[in-house]
Amino acid sequence: MGEKREKTDAILLRIRGTTRIYELYPAVQWPDQDEADEGLYRVRECRYEANRKRGRWLCIGGRKFTFMTLEAIFRHLRHEAAEAGYLDRLTAPAPPLREGMLVRWLPGNMREISTGTEPRCYRARLLSDPILWPDGQWRVVIGTSRSGGLVCCDEIQPIDAHGREVAR
Repeated sequence: MGEKREKTDAILLRIRGTTRIYELYPAVQWPDQDEADEGLYRVRECRYEANRKRGRWLCIGGRKFTFMTLEAIFRHLRHEAAEAGYLDRLTAPAPPLREGMLVRWLPGNMREISTGTEPRCYRARLLSDPILWPDGQWRVVIGTSRSGGLVCCDEIQPIDAHGREVAR
């Protein structure tokens, strides 16, 4: 770990004779990451090998950064104790969004900016149905005129062809 981040908590588990330490870092310490929302954590799994602490970030789905809710972390730890590497799917219902819908997207990190002007929002088209991400949040793939990507469903609002909000 090249840069120092402040961990808020650590969980020690002894699984099959091996002690593991799970260090929790608030996601807001990575402000340049779109998925780094308030209330989420990045988890670093550590073990002691030859009297030396070795750690790696818990990454799911081949992504470099995985941010999770506390509920998702505890579910992961519960299943880690039973079956190594298994992450239980959460049971939150999918939001009523479908591929092809027009939406207005206000990035989560833009909501915090209070410059006295209206935060910048983007018009986008959904490129996927909602996906339950390991962080416990529903996300969709969007395409905007500037870029595209995976965003939290809480950050989007369906709109009609004229830009008026449509009830979910």
